[in-house]
Amino acid sequence: MKTRLAFQKANQFTLFCIILLIGVGALVRSTNAGMGCPDWPTCFGKWIPPVQESQLPKNYQVIYAKEGKKAPVFDPVKTWTEYVNRLLGTSLGIIILIHFVYAWRNRRDHQKAVYLSFLAIVWVGLEGWLGSVVVKTDLKPLIVTAHMVLAAVLALTVLSARCPHKPSDIILPYTTKKWVFLCLILTCIQFFTGTNVRQAIDPFIAASLPTIDRSLWAWQAGAYFWIHRGFSVILLLANMALMLHLAKRTSTQALAKKLIYLMGLLVTEIGIGIGLAYGGLPPFLQPTHVVVSILFLITQYDLLGYIKAKPKAG
Repeated sequence: MKTRLAFQKANQFTLFCIILLIGVGALVRSTNAGMGCPDWPTCFGKWIPPVQESQLPKNYQVIYAKEGKKAPVFDPVKTWTEYVNRLLGTSLGIIILIHFVYAWRNRRDHQKAVYLSFLAIVWVGLEGWLGSVVVKTDLKPLIVTAHMVLAAVLALTVLSARCPHKPSDIILPYTTKKWVFLCLILTCIQFFTGTNVRQAIDPFIAASLPTIDRSLWAWQAGAYFWIHRGFSVILLLANMALMLHLAKRTSTQALAKKLIYLMGLLVTEIGIGIGLAYGGLPPFLQPTHVVVSILFLITQYDLLGYIKAKPKAG
């Protein structure tokens, strides 16, 4: 019992750290601090970054040039923002290893967690490697997007490793379970279209940052933006229908809280998206948008495991 409880706490803490790191990574991107450290794993050739430009060689922009482009002018805020992101990433790797140890100690009670915890180690190692590729390729949008998607996969893997929900009296038709799964698929599609919006905007920002009004940035994603915007309506309607469907078939307080929390996250996410589109992509809203989307994805995935379905007829 003690090992189970200890693993549950380790699992929850690990998931919290992953979400925190996703938020910090989104902050790095929204503040254009991704090349604050132009090399990897060191930062300007040092394990502890400089705090002022005078600590760097005079030709540092040439030394750390990427693909024929000079490195950005040194900015201590951007450098340390990226460096803190790296420190948190390294810390997460250690936390994932500790999570595996707790899973191993609890293997008799929940053997599945051992395999998933080991898979999380693989994902975090791959995530670290992708982080180095992001720097080496000078923030190639596709690589940055892959880095973000893998972080979401890591979060869902750790969530899957948690101890199973306690037996519940929420037993619904098999079609209801499929409906919840469909809504989860829609969320994944929306998450992917959102990464495509940012991927489409990045080159435009890099090319016209000094001259174009920020309020026009989001609209430069073209079809990606309109697909993402329209799909949010589909996602909202699908989840509202699911909520009404579940509310008619069960009235347990625990499920009601989950559904209210889920819809609260979705409405908040849509509101933030409107603020991003019409507010010129404010840097503080971008990481918030990403974190809320991850929380929504995790909550929906958790709901899928919480509801028990009746076996198929026949």
